[in-house]
Amino acid sequence: MAVIRILTLFPEFFQSPLATGLLGKALDTGIIRTGITDLRAYSEDRFGRCDDYPYGGGSGMVLKPGPLFRALNAITTEKTRVLLTSPAGRVLDQ
Repeated sequence: MAVIRILTLFPEFFQSPLATGLLGKALDTGIIRTGITDLRAYSEDRFGRCDDYPYGGGSGMVLKPGPLFRALNAITTEKTRVLLTSPAGRVLDQ
């Protein structure tokens, strides 16, 4: 059985997508198991902040490495494979 763990700032967002469609069927039949980890639980500040402005300015926000690494260390084992998303890729400019 595959176990998929999702680290996110918005755990409520994943409730519906994981309960419907093929993922919902896979969960119901026991093919996969999921775990959702709230990154804010690993923040060291009292407001639960896990993101910050990009170094050098610019728009948007970036994740702080501290809460991310603390969460990864808490949920990973030797056999865990970690997949990180990236903004790299081709721009969709249709």
